[in-house]
Amino acid sequence: MLRIFIDSPLGKGIRGIKENEARMTALGYNTRYYKLIVYSLSGMMAGFAGGLYAYFNEYVSPDLLNWMFSGKR
Repeated sequence: MLRIFIDSPLGKGIRGIKENEARMTALGYNTRYYKLIVYSLSGMMAGFAGGLYAYFNEYVSPDLLNWMFSGKR
């Protein structure tokens, strides 16, 4: 599904912003809008992954809320 998103016109704009944001701004793209979309999409994917983690392990302990845990995997 992400491959389809990357190959879409929106995904191509995001790749252009990744390569050279100033150029995309000069071409008339609203880079803030694209960044907001990508940020929201990444948050959605992280939430989905966290939900799957809890589902498959059937338990989420409080030590997983530590900020050091995010760099372990």
